[in-house]
Amino acid sequence: MVCSPLAVKAMSRYGRAPVLFFGLLVQGITSITFGYADELTGGEGVDRGSALVVYTLSRLACGAGAACANNAVFSIAADRFPDSLASVMGLNEVVIGAGFSLGPPIGTMLNLRYGFNIVFLISGSAVLIFAPVSLLCWQPHPRSGSSEDAAREDSTGCGSFREVLTPGLLCAGFSLLLGTGTFGIVEPILGLYLSHEVGVSPAGVGVVFCIFAVAYSLAGPLAGWLADRLGALRVCACGSLGAGLVCLVLLGPTARWLAKGTPERISYEVAALVVLGIFQAATLIPSLPAMKDSVPLSSSTLSSSGVTERVVAWFNIFMQTGLVIAPLLGTALRDGIGFEATVAIFGSGVAVYGAAALSFACRRGKQPLVAESVPGHLITGVAVSPMSRRQRDFLPEKVLRKISY
Repeated sequence: MVCSPLAVKAMSRYGRAPVLFFGLLVQGITSITFGYADELTGGEGVDRGSALVVYTLSRLACGAGAACANNAVFSIAADRFPDSLASVMGLNEVVIGAGFSLGPPIGTMLNLRYGFNIVFLISGSAVLIFAPVSLLCWQPHPRSGSSEDAAREDSTGCGSFREVLTPGLLCAGFSLLLGTGTFGIVEPILGLYLSHEVGVSPAGVGVVFCIFAVAYSLAGPLAGWLADRLGALRVCACGSLGAGLVCLVLLGPTARWLAKGTPERISYEVAALVVLGIFQAATLIPSLPAMKDSVPLSSSTLSSSGVTERVVAWFNIFMQTGLVIAPLLGTALRDGIGFEATVAIFGSGVAVYGAAALSFACRRGKQPLVAESVPGHLITGVAVSPMSRRQRDFLPEKVLRKISY
């Protein structure tokens, strides 16, 4: 979250593929360092204070590497798939879901058989081996036509970031924040709730989490397909409204109508989580396309790549903010009022916001990806002759999109 603006600065100066490569390199090295923190400080339990410093610094550095990699890869995807970004994001979630589903059992197996440090050695080495592949995404780094535009691209001042903060971007951004916040509220305290209040066995808790994750991942492509056809912001707002209502109505105090430990109660909770996963996919998958579509190039003094990189930075900031704040809030509220009341209160707020966002999205309509009034040299990111620029400015919008990407 904190390093996203720095990643934008780096992409503006060095290009996206080098920043992606650097981010993967840092993540791989710091993952291995984390696994061997005890060995680096004299052995297990020898110097706990120094080991804690190594653990903390390695995770901070890994987070900075993740910021570079995430901003770069989302910026590449946003510009390479301008007409089907939501569908691409949906397929991306399937891959992410597979990683989250396979990672824990593989990590547990390696930990039990070879030890803690081997898990991070293997995962970090895998990232390092893959890192050079990211350089295949290398493209000539475009610059705006004038030296003033180039200087403005290199600036990291607040003005250049505020320039892309349109009402549509903020609407989609807060939907994203509340969507990741919903995961942050529900997941940290869901396990205890399922075992203590619903009556799910310890082995069954893992199965329920798996079903929740699979529902979210499988709904991703459908959410992306709908967003590409109905408008990303509309689908995103519908997802917020639906997820809020599920938390308020299905996961709230009404769940107590069924007796603890009965098959009906367990089936009810699983069904509610499946529905929540579907609405969460509708909220999160179209959020980046909705934010990008909300910033027409004609309203910005930045080039197309500069706009994309700043939008992606805001996307990561909103996403990480929800993931940071919500677990702390959910844990604090659960200790005082319980899981069901916590989820119901949060869900009511999300539902109200979702209704307001849906009203805004319907009034706003589906936005074109490229404004008709965008000068040709801003679309391509390179200087052109006055005659070529004039010819480009009269081309149809579909042709302009093909030229720009």
